[in-house]
Amino acid sequence: MTLAHTLATGYNPQLVSWNGLTFWQRYNNYEFGDYGFPKTMDLVFKLTNEIYRLADTGAYWHDNGTLLDLHQPAAQKHFYNIIHGNRDALEPKQHQTYWFYSFMYLAQVEYEQFSKVGPQVLLNYETALRDPIFYTLMKYKVLDMWNRYIVHFAAYTADDLRMVGVALVGAKVDPMRTFFKYIDIDVNNLWSEKLELNETRAIYARQQRLTHKPFSYTLDIQSDVEVKATINVYIAPKYNERAELITLTQNRENFLWLDEFEAQIKVGFNAITHPEFLKFPLQKRWSFTEMYNVINHRLENGLELPKDLHLHQMYFSRHMNIPRGTADGFAVVLCFVVTPSLNDGDMPLGYPFERVIEHESAFQVQNVYFKDAIVYHVNHNRNIVEYVKENAQYEEFDYNY
Repeated sequence: MTLAHTLATGYNPQLVSWNGLTFWQRYNNYEFGDYGFPKTMDLVFKLTNEIYRLADTGAYWHDNGTLLDLHQPAAQKHFYNIIHGNRDALEPKQHQTYWFYSFMYLAQVEYEQFSKVGPQVLLNYETALRDPIFYTLMKYKVLDMWNRYIVHFAAYTADDLRMVGVALVGAKVDPMRTFFKYIDIDVNNLWSEKLELNETRAIYARQQRLTHKPFSYTLDIQSDVEVKATINVYIAPKYNERAELITLTQNRENFLWLDEFEAQIKVGFNAITHPEFLKFPLQKRWSFTEMYNVINHRLENGLELPKDLHLHQMYFSRHMNIPRGTADGFAVVLCFVVTPSLNDGDMPLGYPFERVIEHESAFQVQNVYFKDAIVYHVNHNRNIVEYVKENAQYEEFDYNY
């Protein structure tokens, strides 16, 4: 991904802003201009080089002059946050705005004109994931930054991964099925006149959302010791686009974290059944109408306005945890990793797939177990009536509304 790179396939988001302006589209064979955006380009290059310097040297200087060695296992979370530029990163530094300025350059916007340009998908976090170039940036720049950093850590050996005395001898997984459910999204903020929100006058956008039916897995664990363990579950495709089996080394970056739970393992045989997170109801987000009513009620009654309307979630959203299946079945592989329970932050994110794999035999330890599985998809276009009856029990949507 360079300035000379030409994007053969364009992208039209087909979106309209609240003020009636259409979102900018990228045409076929698009060439990024290396003129007209000098300040944005200079910033992107400067930020990119600084992050690569941190990846290569590991030398991070605090504002008070002390040195932090990022090439220590406990410091991996700091490098995560530096790349992402989130609020958990170290002292605010300019390199923490890498994503922001990269999106501005890809959108061909000079940062001094940010407030004077038309709508662009890459300039809004809620729409950036629509654009295929977002994933190009993640793959060829962000992931490359991480790989430049992680090569300074030795690959895991079998002794590093082994949990002495605990053997995962088998696993059973319920059938995995994806389907589309219907949801109504409150878009009452589209009213251009004075809001008078009530049940008889409201605007909702009804759309389909990919999700999956609840499933569980049962793990058979043989243990010589009594211990509290943490079990992480990962999922990855089994074959590539040419129907070729993907090796573990090639598949390392494809393993996505699916689940994590703790279990008290006793001496002898343990059969541990764990339901997937979708069985647990999640707290809903505030709708626009709900937020409006809260604010309006407090203003009318002279009450103090709330400082935070954010509803804190206990878990990530679970409706896109597994890939969309097919009618014949999409082959995936699940990886179960049993480790001793540690304090939060002691285990690197993505362990043990966050480091380069030198020898696949290192994963042939008793506490790591790979299980083949199939993901099916329930087609909702063949018989919509039967589809609704079959899947209504898995959701809260009122089909009679």
